[in-house]
Amino acid sequence: MEPGALLFWLLVLAGVVVLIRYRKRPNTSGLFIGGPPRESIRRITARMVRDGYAIAYRDEGTATFTRSKKPDLDLTVLLLILGIIPGLLYIGLHKGVSTTTVTAIEDDGGSEIILSGDDHRALDGLARWIRSPAAN
Repeated sequence: MEPGALLFWLLVLAGVVVLIRYRKRPNTSGLFIGGPPRESIRRITARMVRDGYAIAYRDEGTATFTRSKKPDLDLTVLLLILGIIPGLLYIGLHKGVSTTTVTAIEDDGGSEIILSGDDHRALDGLARWIRSPAAN
């Protein structure tokens, strides 16, 4: 196989991985917890702290959580396949903090929960937990 053709197919593979990875966004609409906003935020905070998140801010109806970003395993492997230097650079330079914000708004008999932030794993996990019977 020609080197140009191999590079082309590796780039196509990289594009497919990125497309699949970033198309899958958590559904965070229509979330509801029984109880007033203050109690909802308290329960969500307990859950997030138990899962290893740090509290950056909290008040009666809002809480913001953070955690350190880790390199994405799929992207790391892909970059290492494309070349050892890009993979090592990605691992060495990938730093930062992921943030998740939870807002509770009083609604009939409970609280509507609004999730936002850049930590999609946290958003998805919280949305699944809020929809489960354990949260209500």
